[in-house]
Amino acid sequence: MDSGNGSDSSGGSRKGRNSRRTSDDGSQYSVSRPYSGYRDDVSVGAGSVSNAPVWSNHSRTQEAADTFLDEDQFSFTPVAPDPSANTIVGTFRPSLEDMVDVNVSRHGMTHGMSFNDKRNQPDHKVRRSSIFSMGGFDDTPFETVGMTNRKLFTWCCLLIVVVIVIVLAVTLPPASSDPSSSSDSSENGNSNSAAPYMPSVPTHSSDHAEYLDPTVSEGDCDFTNILQPDIFLQCRCHGHISVFSESSLVNYNRLKKDFLGKDILPRYHSKLDSCEPPNRALVWLASDNYPVEGDMRDRYMLALLFAAWKGAGWTNQEKWLLSSQSHCDWYGVECNGANRTVDLLLNDNNLVGEIPTEIVKLDSLVTLEIADNHLDGRIPRKFGEWTSIQRLELSGNSLIFSIPTELGIMENLQSLELDHNKLKGTIPTEIMRLPKLGYVGLFANSLTGTIPTEVGLLKNCREFKVYSNSLTGSIPTHVGEMEELKVWESGRNTCEGTIPLQFGNIGTLKTLDLSSMGLTGSIPAHFGNLATLETLNLADNYIDGKIPTPLGDMTMMASLYLNHNALSGSIPSQLAQLRELTKLKLQENNLTGAIPKELASCDKLESVNMSGNKFSGNVPDEVCSLRSSELKSMISDCRDDTHVICSVPDCCTECAP
Repeated sequence: MDSGNGSDSSGGSRKGRNSRRTSDDGSQYSVSRPYSGYRDDVSVGAGSVSNAPVWSNHSRTQEAADTFLDEDQFSFTPVAPDPSANTIVGTFRPSLEDMVDVNVSRHGMTHGMSFNDKRNQPDHKVRRSSIFSMGGFDDTPFETVGMTNRKLFTWCCLLIVVVIVIVLAVTLPPASSDPSSSSDSSENGNSNSAAPYMPSVPTHSSDHAEYLDPTVSEGDCDFTNILQPDIFLQCRCHGHISVFSESSLVNYNRLKKDFLGKDILPRYHSKLDSCEPPNRALVWLASDNYPVEGDMRDRYMLALLFAAWKGAGWTNQEKWLLSSQSHCDWYGVECNGANRTVDLLLNDNNLVGEIPTEIVKLDSLVTLEIADNHLDGRIPRKFGEWTSIQRLELSGNSLIFSIPTELGIMENLQSLELDHNKLKGTIPTEIMRLPKLGYVGLFANSLTGTIPTEVGLLKNCREFKVYSNSLTGSIPTHVGEMEELKVWESGRNTCEGTIPLQFGNIGTLKTLDLSSMGLTGSIPAHFGNLATLETLNLADNYIDGKIPTPLGDMTMMASLYLNHNALSGSIPSQLAQLRELTKLKLQENNLTGAIPKELASCDKLESVNMSGNKFSGNVPDEVCSLRSSELKSMISDCRDDTHVICSVPDCCTECAP
């Protein structure tokens, strides 16, 4: 084939390249097309292709290929037949319907083109490849390049197919050829009407003895001829699920796709034999025969909690996971008319483990009581999504880290009980903005920082307990804005400052505990307005001054703790008006004078301690007469004549050392 020399047939300079072709009648013609940047160094058969484009950069690859196939750029000039040509390397029909087979392969920086044709056939079909690479041309013969590409592509496809087959064989369980013919497992999984599917080695093998739960015996872990052994027992025995009935597998795959994957846990991924709580619960649900009424999610979520909290060791697990029982009959579960779980009451039931975030999927739950167990880990931030919950009781566990600020968006929360844990960090101000919050129990933790000034926003809060932490700062004066407050307990913290006068404005207050806070100043006389106050504990502070006489107006007072301060003066006789008083603690102050006989009017007194003061005279007989009724303990300084005279045991029960 003649590649041309850069001039057209008329002798002028040309704008394209020509290559000879053979038409149907045996005559040859040239293909001419405009171009820039072509090389004449690709040979095919006995001819030569002069139209090989050079793509100098990656971005022009597709553009060059499209340009090469553009019909408008081809022209055909008949030429004389070449009898010496013994190989037909290309016939071409100048039509857009034609398809050009362009093999662009990467051999170093190599690309090639070929035109394949059969001589003297009416339909000249030329195929176009869809494979393009980046680069230019080199001198590699075109047929070699094309063959290399085809082999490489074929081997790559085969390799991909093999990998896919292996992955599917490992991850997918074998489907039953007739799932309906498989017998369902019995309640206890002891049916042997069909051979169980066992994706791994038999679980009663001694090779897995190290997985045995010490509470189960070797005999309990022999699942031979059991169609569907208990899922939770398999995990306790060997740490994985290895025996399934075929019907359970069918249900498992259906539930994983249509139930779990759509709404409950859309991002869930786990192996079939996994003993992770979500998978263990799903395998159990797949083998469960109970006709679920209402939402299936509750039955699944409760099974997940049973797995997460080691239900086999619960103190009371009555009816849990029995296929014959509705989940509404399980111990501690209470449902509404639609069989949705509204209360989960598992206090003091030996729950062990962390709180799974999936628990928020119990989206009808109103009350969660899991106090006094052995739960650890953090409080899930997902709790912020739990809009249905009203009472959250997690006290008496070993929960750690900080209180999530997300709890501040639990808009229906009315009671928050997190006491007696190991929580750290500050009290989130977000909690103070919960409009319905009526109980805050954060005491007996390791919380730091101050009591938020936003506490005044808790208009409906009746009890606020933060004692026994490591809080600092002063008590916010905004406490006076808590209109429904009945109990305030912030004692045993390292605070400072004085007692806020605003406490005297809370007419509903029944208990005020400010003990061991490092408070200074005096007792506000304004406290006399607290007619409903039953307990006032100001012990172990640095309070000085006298005991205000208006305290006698707190007629509902039952316990008065003023001990271990710097109080001076005498005991006001007005305290005799406290007819409900049962405990009076005045020890370790600087009180002087005589003990008023009017205290005999407090005929409900059970315990009195006046030691560590500077009282004088005798304990009045009227007061001593209380020993014959309710008074069981009365301690004073009565060791010698320099102290109060009080006979033991007729009057005082003990003389302080």
